Amino acid sequence: MKTLKVLLAAFLAFTLSASFAQDNTISNSNNIKATVNSGNFVFRAQSVSPETGIVRQLTSPFVLSVSNIDIVSDLPYYGRAYSAPVDPTQGNLQFTSKNFQYDAKQYTRRNHKTAWHITIKPKDTAGDGLTMFLTIYEDGTASLDISSETRQSVSFSGYIETKG
Repeated sequence: MKTLKVLLAAFLAFTLSASFAQDNTISNSNNIKATVNSGNFVFRAQSVSPETGIVRQLTSPFVLSVSNIDIVSDLPYYGRAYSAPVDPTQGNLQFTSKNFQYDAKQYTRRNHKTAWHITIKPKDTAGDGLTMFLTIYEDGTASLDISSETRQSVSFSGYIETKG
């Protein structure tokens, strides 16, 4: 009986923490459209899938922060690099870019639901040839695919939230 109470308390604590953690999550299609058009949001990664390998659940807060001024990436990298970075501390996808291209397009999927494709090309990340493809769905979930000239592609799943 005591074990059941402990498990129930743990489940309740987890459920409450998950609901509080996503307070800024966007869940309304109109709010998502406004946020995407403003170009001011945060992508919170929950899992990562390298091109070759297994899906890994992320327990630390890894984010891609997008604004009109800069893009701040604090994402891990799992996969094969074709060349070693000059600075070994730059092995992850951790950078800040103030010179980038941001292109957002809205489209309707086969199930008549709306989604947005965003292409982000940082131009000042040490010539890595990095391109980010972010797909945002109307329920606030998102997927991020990153391709690079010097590494294998990697994909992230997560959700979008407003900056606040």
